[in-house]
Amino acid sequence: MRLIIVSNRLPVVLTVGERGMEIREAVGGLATAVKSFIKATENGKALGFSEVVWAGWSGIKAEQESEDLKSRLAHLKTQYAQGR
Repeated sequence: MRLIIVSNRLPVVLTVGERGMEIREAVGGLATAVKSFIKATENGKALGFSEVVWAGWSGIKAEQESEDLKSRLAHLKTQYAQGR
């Protein structure tokens, strides 16, 4: 069974800075609460879920997304899937 979370935000914040795209963990709000809950339930496994999928908007316009950003987000997805 898969838990799918759909929200208007992700558990990370993306910003365009002097060094390019920066990714950092979101603080406060529902995203942080849900992220903490997921970690506390061993990525949903303690609740019987085999996978947790979080779908949300990155806050970055599509034309600003680079291949590097997509790669970094995919790596971040893997880290969350492993409970880090």
